[in-house]
Amino acid sequence: MPTFNDDELVELSLLRAKEVDELVEHGLLDASRRFDDGLLDILILSYPELTISMHTGPTYPAEQLQVEIENVSLPRLVVDELRNAAREIVARDSGTNNYEAWSRRSQNDDYGLFEFEMTAFKVALSASEHLEGYRDSIKRTQEQNKHVEDLTAGAKFKNDLVPGEGMDLSSITIDRKASDVLGKLPDEICSLVPPFFRILHVESVLRDNLYSKFLACQQEIRDQLTSLPRNELKACIARDQSTRRDTIEELVEHVATPKLTFHGTSNSFVPSIVQNGFLAPGAVHPQTGEALPVRCGSTYGRGIYSSPSAEFSLSYSGSEAQPTSPDGFWGLKLIVCATLMGRPAQMSRQDCWWTRSEPYPGAHSHVGNNMLEYVVFNSAQILPCYVIHLDWGVENRDFFANIPEDKSRFVAQAKTHPKLLNVPMAPGDIQRAKEALVAKAAKYFPYGYGPATGTSFVVEEVGEVDEDEEDYGEYQRNRIDETHEESDFWKWNDELAEPGMDEYTRSRRGK
Repeated sequence: MPTFNDDELVELSLLRAKEVDELVEHGLLDASRRFDDGLLDILILSYPELTISMHTGPTYPAEQLQVEIENVSLPRLVVDELRNAAREIVARDSGTNNYEAWSRRSQNDDYGLFEFEMTAFKVALSASEHLEGYRDSIKRTQEQNKHVEDLTAGAKFKNDLVPGEGMDLSSITIDRKASDVLGKLPDEICSLVPPFFRILHVESVLRDNLYSKFLACQQEIRDQLTSLPRNELKACIARDQSTRRDTIEELVEHVATPKLTFHGTSNSFVPSIVQNGFLAPGAVHPQTGEALPVRCGSTYGRGIYSSPSAEFSLSYSGSEAQPTSPDGFWGLKLIVCATLMGRPAQMSRQDCWWTRSEPYPGAHSHVGNNMLEYVVFNSAQILPCYVIHLDWGVENRDFFANIPEDKSRFVAQAKTHPKLLNVPMAPGDIQRAKEALVAKAAKYFPYGYGPATGTSFVVEEVGEVDEDEEDYGEYQRNRIDETHEESDFWKWNDELAEPGMDEYTRSRRGK
């Protein structure tokens, strides 16, 4: 163990006093503590977030500095970063601040003075810089939160909210009839919605009476297609979707299969669409008795417009199919539709069909604008199945502000298929992902009846199909008739029904 005489201890205390002066000059230590004798043995710097104790002792800087950092309120990552920085400073300065270098000080050209590293000063300076950076980050976060609160408090629109995570798509209620006609489950449909639109809820709005009309219209289209020659049927199908071995029945079924389309509209029109279905321009509204004006434009005919692109449907929702204004998207709803296109006709502006209310001769529907706009002229050809509730925030203004005025110049934002995303995964992450898939699939395996080992099981009993209606949502009162409860035997009473009572009795009663 090295020993120091009294003169050396005095010389070392003078060096420590010099370092204390440096701390005071840089504002790291209060000037009133400059001549505190206790600083020559231990230097304590107290902050609201932490306390730093630097044990100098009587032999520093001829020996290494001992640093202790006591955390008060700093996050672990921040304090660990500071501790690592302090260790690096002490380790780097140990090449100079050691007894061997102290013993050789007389050989220095500078009159034998010990040229030491101010390790305590460097540690204090590093701690101060770390704290300032941390406080600045906290301040910026608070300012951003305050800015968002100000936007929300003084918003012009009630839904001007901060975006976040949407709903769990796997929890969406599945409507069996809607899935049959659409050919997709709700979570698959939601994957077609651009990811920058946050989904809050997917509400089933399929009505039985509209569903029956839709199936009848589909059968009528099948009958019409059956009379067509094979070459005309194949012309209705993309080349990559048919083969020479397709029979007439297979071709007809392919053409008559409903297409999944979207319709973006204001929430003020959704109740009527849910209750009465889509109505073509000029049709008489069953509730108001007035003829409906042209909405969503009539470039390819005075019909009912929808699109296979959810982004396009939300982008052009104006009364004349003009772009959605940056301040007019707050009440938009996205309706998921099953559309019977049948034998479509490819239309353009040059066809001058905007004043006509019937399809091109021999066609069941129209397609235009690079396959982005589908037009049907019979309300039975389009069936509203779901209403997707979206949460709009201030960040959506930028998207709607950049929509081209001309619909023909619209280009959907490219979306990379999940299988093409080259995201590196560690072996542990891959294993956890596999276990998550197994756990998710396990929910659909029967349990409680019969043995189940591995992937095999015995089904001993099968329950009836659940026909319960979804009873929550904004538009369920428009979807389910008032006479729905009258068909429930368990809610009947013993009172005799009024004469001539049918499903329209309530409508005939005076208010």
